[in-house]
Amino acid sequence: MWIVGRTITKVTNMPIYHWVADPKNNDPEELRKQRRKLQLANRARAWLTLGSAALMACQFGVVEVVLTTAAAGIIAFPLLLLARRYTPGTAGAISG
Repeated sequence: MWIVGRTITKVTNMPIYHWVADPKNNDPEELRKQRRKLQLANRARAWLTLGSAALMACQFGVVEVVLTTAAAGIIAFPLLLLARRYTPGTAGAISG
């Protein structure tokens, strides 16, 4: 699951990275559109990675799955807030 998720999101992200790297592409509206696609792909990768971690922990037992999922959530929450600070249009969401 982890490899499939990473592969899918990398395949969807690469055209966006190439588009942004091309100096001819400077349309602000299209750039916003590409950023939204990239953000969606990154969110999908995060959820797939969380699911993969839970599946990997399943071989150990229910308690380990719960602990792994809780630890992943605790680690991810501050990173999510930090990422929102650098995402256009969401900076105000942090401060209220």
